Amino acid sequence: MPLWRRIADDIKTAIAGGEWRAGDKLPPESDLAARFGANRHTVRRAVGTLAEEGLLVVEQGRGTFVVEETINYQIGARTRFGEILRHHDRRVDVEILAVEDVSVGRDIANPLEIAAGTRCVRLQVLRRSDGQPLCIADHWFPGERFLRMAELFAETRSITRSFEALGIADYRRRETQVAARLPKTWEASKLEIPRTRPLIVTSSINEDLTGTVIEYGVTRFSGDRTAIVFES
Repeated sequence: MPLWRRIADDIKTAIAGGEWRAGDKLPPESDLAARFGANRHTVRRAVGTLAEEGLLVVEQGRGTFVVEETINYQIGARTRFGEILRHHDRRVDVEILAVEDVSVGRDIANPLEIAAGTRCVRLQVLRRSDGQPLCIADHWFPGERFLRMAELFAETRSITRSFEALGIADYRRRETQVAARLPKTWEASKLEIPRTRPLIVTSSINEDLTGTVIEYGVTRFSGDRTAIVFES
């Protein structure tokens, strides 16, 4: 067996054994060369092969990383973030980044179907999956009906359970739009990704069972950690 292939297999074994986990950065080529008793060209070929196989990703100027598991984020009539991650056997952690009482402009008022200048609660959160940052989300809740939303979310860490506490037993997704862009500096920092890694951005409208809009949300997902799946 060629040396480069043996090195590739040894790296695979190390990853499978937990020495390097999803998202971890591998040591520099020089360190790997010393570890495996090979020159850097041979190590580079082994790493390149594993990158072609989808196990590693080489980022120019940053290094080589173990590819992170992609989560299928299903969007349908009843999209629930926590349920999706629990279906993947993932632990969900939520950090509240900002809470404010705002008078919204037309960009937020229009999807909420309210007048510009209406008082709303804005909630910005960072969601993690098994400790790894997955997305940043901004949620807007319209009018007097949702003045307790920030307080309830701080207790429940769940939009769905907060709605239930307000007497909204069920709700559904009316619309979702998907786009992509590069992250801003602060977004890349929070998501622990380089600024060259694209974001998947979803804009969504949720309504109660009477058809009244109860939330408008904009979520930025790390593009290499998430696949958006639309239910048919």
